[in-house]
Amino acid sequence: MKKERFYFIPHPSPSSLIFPMHYHLIGICGTAMASLAGMLQASGHKVTGSDEKVYPPMSTMLASLGIPVTQGYDAAHLTPSPDCVIIGNAIPRGNVEVEETLDQKRLLHHRRR
Repeated sequence: MKKERFYFIPHPSPSSLIFPMHYHLIGICGTAMASLAGMLQASGHKVTGSDEKVYPPMSTMLASLGIPVTQGYDAAHLTPSPDCVIIGNAIPRGNVEVEETLDQKRLLHHRRR
């Protein structure tokens, strides 16, 4: 029987990032999106976000991490321009931040339902 080998790959520390990025998460107060925001920030990236429904426990978790969250959606939330916009699966086309992202041809990632 072949013995399996496991390798430890160290997680990069924030100081070892060559290109820290600015991520903006639309719909940041969902459990998955808030967790992603925390992981991105822990990896040394700048994280901002917006959501229509900002309330505990996700809002308090994000506040404790120092991640700024704006209530409501506005194209002005995308200034200064983030390097990547991540759109939550509950956010439909027609949302002003989604449309601004598409109009500006920004790098984006959309979680489909």
